[in-house]
Amino acid sequence: MLINYHRPCPWLRSRINILLLIIFLGVGAIFTSLGCAQREKELFIFCGRGLKGPMDDIKKAFEKNHRITINVIYAGSGNLLETIRATGGGDIFFSGSTDYIKETGDLVSRHQFVALHEPGVCIHKDNPKQIYSFADLAAHGVKLGIANNHMCGLGSISEKIIASSELKEALVKNIIIKVSTINELIVLCKKKELDAAIIWKDMLSWPEAKKLKKISIPSDINIAKEIRVAVLSASKDKKLAGLFADFVTSEGKAIFAEHGFSTKPEMDSEKST
Repeated sequence: MLINYHRPCPWLRSRINILLLIIFLGVGAIFTSLGCAQREKELFIFCGRGLKGPMDDIKKAFEKNHRITINVIYAGSGNLLETIRATGGGDIFFSGSTDYIKETGDLVSRHQFVALHEPGVCIHKDNPKQIYSFADLAAHGVKLGIANNHMCGLGSISEKIIASSELKEALVKNIIIKVSTINELIVLCKKKELDAAIIWKDMLSWPEAKKLKKISIPSDINIAKEIRVAVLSASKDKKLAGLFADFVTSEGKAIFAEHGFSTKPEMDSEKST
């Protein structure tokens, strides 16, 4: 049975509501502290959970070089976009997919290319289902997981990849869950509750994924996504926010490369308009 977070059963709906509540409360608490503490310079950043590795390093480097405090909330890009709309605050939106940047409309004043996200398939290193290629995901009994296309940038990409495959029908039948963040897919594969999942391939370098290994998606159906850093129109200090965005697209690119990302745009990636 497919568990889809877009049309969740009651306990899943509660889980989503709790997640959103935590995000909203976290945002409210930080905005309140900004007014009370009267710190000299701070930035508030909404960042896709799949970018946490490089973002943590960029945060440290920027704070050290510029003596500025960076506050970051990590979550699925879809949830972050809804939070931006609901709060009307923040300085930077850092999404792993251009789809969400395109949906921001006038919420964003400018955005810049940073790196590419390339999907891959993860499986457990102990692989009893004998999965060695993308085609093996279509075998009977394989439990496949993907991201929810309403909550995570990789969701719609995964669906497009599957729709482009000659094995589409069998692959769709094998999808048993759609989750709100890619981290959940990693955990489920690690626990062997899933046999395979479509994730961002750079995430296999994370400590949490050390028991997992990668299977490549055929290049003729794979889709690379552009990661872009966007300055929010609501920013109270666009000059400072722009300084951070420029830092990400200069020194920050080397950090992304260290985390396994390509920092050169490719013709087959989906471009931002």
